[in-house]
Amino acid sequence: MTETNAKHESLPQNVGIAGFWETIRNAPSVALLLDYDGTLAPFHVNRLQAVPLDGIVDALQGIGRHTDTLVALVSGRPIAEILSLMPDPGVTIIGTHGFEIRPPGEEIKVMLVDEAQQNLLDRAELDAEKLISKQRTERKIATVAAHFRGLDRLDAREYESALTKRWLSYADLSMVEVRQFNGGLEMRALGRHKGIAVAEYLATCPPNTLAVYLGDDDTDEDAFKALREVGGYGIRVGEPSQTTAAQGSLSSCDDVLRFLQKWIKERTNQ
Repeated sequence: MTETNAKHESLPQNVGIAGFWETIRNAPSVALLLDYDGTLAPFHVNRLQAVPLDGIVDALQGIGRHTDTLVALVSGRPIAEILSLMPDPGVTIIGTHGFEIRPPGEEIKVMLVDEAQQNLLDRAELDAEKLISKQRTERKIATVAAHFRGLDRLDAREYESALTKRWLSYADLSMVEVRQFNGGLEMRALGRHKGIAVAEYLATCPPNTLAVYLGDDDTDEDAFKALREVGGYGIRVGEPSQTTAAQGSLSSCDDVLRFLQKWIKERTNQ
C-alpha cells in the first residue's frame, strides 16, 4: 500500500458522526464553513507564513462552484491578512471573530467597537508589548492578541499567566473578555464572536440548509454551539478535546484536505 493510499484510508469515513456522508449526499442545500489556522493552514511560528496546504484552495473553489453548496471562511485573522496568505477563493470570508465580513466580490464590511472598548484594548496592547514583546503582540479591529508559538513551553505558560493576571486586573468583563487560543492569549471586545457571525450567515442561506463547520480551537466552540442549535454538524480538527461541542473530529490539516476532496465526490457523484 502506498503512503498516499494509507493516509486516505486513515481518514474516518464518518468523521465520528454516524451516517455523515449519506446526510451530505442527500441534503438539498449545504453550507460548509471553515476556520483558517490549524484547519486549512498548518500552524507556523511566523503567523504571516501560515499558508494553506497545497490543494486546499482548489478544493474550496471546486466545492464553491456548485450552486447547492455555500462556502465561508471564519477566522480570527483580519480578512486582508487571509487574502495576503492565499489566493482569493471566491467565497464569503468572515474575519476578526465576526467583526469583519466580505461576501464574494464585495468590499470588506467592518463592525466597529465603542470608545470604552477601544481604550481597554489600547491598554492591553501596551501591557502585552511590555510583558512579552512588540513583535509578539498583534492589534486588530476588536482584539489584542499575544502570540506564544515558538517559545519554550514553560516560558509560554509564565507569559500567559502573567498577562492574564495583568489584563484581568482592569478588564471590564461587561465590555471585553480574555480568552486563550491555540498559540496565544487574546483580549477581545464583546458583542461579536464566531457563533454570532455563523448564525447571521446561516440566516441568509436557503431554508433547510445543512451546515457543517470545521475548526480547531476554543474560539471555534461558539460556532459549534451555534450549529447544534440549527441541526448542523461541528467537526473539531486536531487533538481530541473532551469539552468540545463538536460532534465529529479530524486529526490534522491533511485530513481536512482529504475531507474536502471526499466532499466534492459525495456532492457531485464523481
